[in-house]
Amino acid sequence: MIALIKKTEIKLYILYIMKHIGYPIEFDKLNDTVTADGAVNYFGFAECFSELVETANIEVVTTEGKESFVITDQGINVVDTLADSLSHGTRRTALAAATRLTSFEKRGASIEQSSEELPDGRYLFNFSVKEYSKETFSLSVTLENRDQLITVQNNMTKNPDGVYKCIMALLSGQADYMLNSTL
Repeated sequence: MIALIKKTEIKLYILYIMKHIGYPIEFDKLNDTVTADGAVNYFGFAECFSELVETANIEVVTTEGKESFVITDQGINVVDTLADSLSHGTRRTALAAATRLTSFEKRGASIEQSSEELPDGRYLFNFSVKEYSKETFSLSVTLENRDQLITVQNNMTKNPDGVYKCIMALLSGQADYMLNSTL
């Protein structure tokens, strides 16, 4: 567990998470996300969050009568400038926290999938996510048979967020325990 003590570290941690979430979030959800890994306690979060709002690094937005918060361009500039001052482990923890909250639907992403049978009888499955006409994630997998293809297509259709989050956890090292048993 990473413990952030300095207020500047806590503020940067909050901004880092918010930048990677990418959409307005309610205070309670953000608090739960920031404090979930134990790097920050509630009081540290609340104090630093309030200061980030006061300094215009985070702003309030009201959607459908609900108050949410979003990182401002100034906050993004702070993260982009100072992110390297956070340890690799802290950035990794923050990224994992943000990934748990990301949702294709919330981000307005479109999901595309396609498949084709290959000359050798296997199948190529393609899955991609686009946000604002830019591809942000793509995956191509060659599958051994039609049954595997149908299983993969069903899983991607039923829970694209979950599959994406699992893949990102593996790629970011947040699921190392899964790899350790296979080494």
